[in-house]
Amino acid sequence: MDKINSKLANTAKKYAEALFEVTENLNTTNSVIDDVNLISDTFCENSELRTFMSNPIIKLEDKKDAIKQIFEGKVSETAINLLYLLADNSRFDAISEIKNAYIELINQKQNLMTVKAVTAVEMKDYLKEKLKRKLEEKLSKQVEIEYSIDPEIVGGMIVEIDGKTIDNSVVTKLKNIKKQLI
Repeated sequence: MDKINSKLANTAKKYAEALFEVTENLNTTNSVIDDVNLISDTFCENSELRTFMSNPIIKLEDKKDAIKQIFEGKVSETAINLLYLLADNSRFDAISEIKNAYIELINQKQNLMTVKAVTAVEMKDYLKEKLKRKLEEKLSKQVEIEYSIDPEIVGGMIVEIDGKTIDNSVVTKLKNIKKQLI
């Protein structure tokens, strides 16, 4: 991670921790995640909104009015206050990272871990359940698995756990055999 992305991630983590603390106290942690997702998606999909909010010429009050018009009635007061805080500090660039950090904090609190699994073909349900049980046993956490299909791996599976990749795909095994033969 380069220096700029590292700084942005650290900034986002601080906002997420503050948001998490507030929502924990209000007992709204799980409902605010929907708000944060909506906000992140809205900013991600609307380049005009991002440009407007990041423009230093536009007055802070105009930005806050826009936030109110766009999000009032759609998200909680806590989420609106987060947006006002981001406007005050010109930190709309961190919204996506704040969302990710907030989800991570919720998952830690709930002892939940998200794992990514890539296979060449759709896994049968009983194999998905078996993988889930094995991972929960190994990790001592509840596991939520995000499945995807990539026919290019030919067979086997690639699993990503907490930023670490376990590549047990046929294509990687074949590449390793090729390296040994050469």
